[in-house]
Amino acid sequence: MGMKPENDKVFTDTNFAKRIIDYFDPQGICYDPCRGFETDKSGKLGGAFYNNLPEPKHWSEIEEGKDCVDFNEKVNWTFTNPPFSSKAYRKVSEHCFSISDNVVLLVRFDVALGTYARQNDFKKHNMGLKEIINVSYKDAGFAQRGFILAVIHWEKNYTGDCKFSEWK
Repeated sequence: MGMKPENDKVFTDTNFAKRIIDYFDPQGICYDPCRGFETDKSGKLGGAFYNNLPEPKHWSEIEEGKDCVDFNEKVNWTFTNPPFSSKAYRKVSEHCFSISDNVVLLVRFDVALGTYARQNDFKKHNMGLKEIINVSYKDAGFAQRGFILAVIHWEKNYTGDCKFSEWK
């Protein structure tokens, strides 16, 4: 379970992570299960999402010996750029669905929603798909790929329509 392919180590632009967090305006306990470990431009240790989350907040980072599946506190909001490889993504996302009221992931659309198994993962935890925002790889700080990159929001017990938009 602790294996993480090298191509899963992609760090989100700090300003873009802040834009996502500001858009959702989280209240309550926040969590970043894949914090990252590099130092940002201001010298703060931690990832782009974690550094921009309001208090109270928690983090995990497998590279620092804190595996997210070992964190079991209930939280109001989870924000992260999870690993995109199948097994690593599923491990992180399913755990987030089990402990959080709201999960917001910056992830490739096909990784998050492209299989019945991944859709069943959020449904079995009563998470409703609330919003999908297509975003630019460049804005996120990632190398361009041919797949859709999105900010996806799931909410506990949400049963309404899914809002679909694009950030330019």
